[in-house]
Amino acid sequence: MAMIATQRTKRLACVIALFGALSISALAQITTLVSFDKTNGRDPGYPAAPFAQAANGDLYGTTAAGGANDEGTVFKMTLAGKLVTLYSFCSQSSCGDGAVANAGLVLANDGNFYGTTASGGITNAGTVYRITPAGKLTTIYKFCSVPGCADGWGPSAGLLQAADGNLYGTTVAGGAYGNGAVFKITKAGALTTVASFNGANGSDPGFGPLIQASNGNFYGTTIAGGLNTGCGTSTGCGTVFRLTPGGQLTTVYSFCALTNCADGYVVYGGLVQGTDGNFYGTTAQGGANSYGSIFQIAPPGKLKTLFSFDWTDGAYPEAALIQGTDGNFYGTTTEGGSGSGTLFVITPAGSLTSCIPSVCR
Repeated sequence: MAMIATQRTKRLACVIALFGALSISALAQITTLVSFDKTNGRDPGYPAAPFAQAANGDLYGTTAAGGANDEGTVFKMTLAGKLVTLYSFCSQSSCGDGAVANAGLVLANDGNFYGTTASGGITNAGTVYRITPAGKLTTIYKFCSVPGCADGWGPSAGLLQAADGNLYGTTVAGGAYGNGAVFKITKAGALTTVASFNGANGSDPGFGPLIQASNGNFYGTTIAGGLNTGCGTSTGCGTVFRLTPGGQLTTVYSFCALTNCADGYVVYGGLVQGTDGNFYGTTAQGGANSYGSIFQIAPPGKLKTLFSFDWTDGAYPEAALIQGTDGNFYGTTTEGGSGSGTLFVITPAGSLTSCIPSVCR
């Protein structure tokens, strides 16, 4: 656990650096702004959940452990690195307010932040919560994991506020078939299950939040399920899926479609839509060298592997990519380089430069 926590803290420091990173020179200088401990939180949102930035410039985020009850926190941090713990989860009896905030926050149009916890609530199935910038937390929904509960359980990805004003998210399990679900929830807490995964069209919709593309449809990834099992599991190697606002779920791509999974598999971080209209993401496993890959996928589903990691330039990327104003994509790996992971920048054409961790080559 200590090694995982160290890696997560490093990834958070990388995300802090990447927040304003728009060039190679920015990546060449890293400043650690804050170090987490059991008191102020441990294991910042996994995998490297992005910050939500308030209008005053402060950054808001979550930790999966630590805090007053060692079940995670919501924190606020200034750009100068001053950190304030706003809320410690499991402050209510039986963790009714939730526990283990794997996912980051989203700033909604009402000025409040919304997020999910992977456990706590009722039957330890997770929650959706609202928290004000000042730290007042309200649990607006508690998931159910007992038989007959079709809403799913264990939400580990962040929420998306869609064009219709509602919040959308996923659960890693439950739903109509037990393989996870997509849900819609109003800011008042009324939840609707939009779609359920049946294994063939995906399973375990991972840690990456949904995105709403320019065509109005939702896109996301699963870390299991799909048509291919070449990654050594009988449950499938994961998918990219499309969901219409009306609830029609379509598998856009099933990973491990190539020999030895040269296209990669296991997408933790989700997708980002580039300015060219294509989607970009990382696989934590597979690729030509089995250390993970970076891919581009067109909305209809044609996938192109842009880069395969080889340990020297990084290995096992888990966090989502960020597109800078220079048009390039920035990201992190959990291992490789000098051994503790790398920062990298990659062009849309697939030319990658890694920084390990403070010297770009």
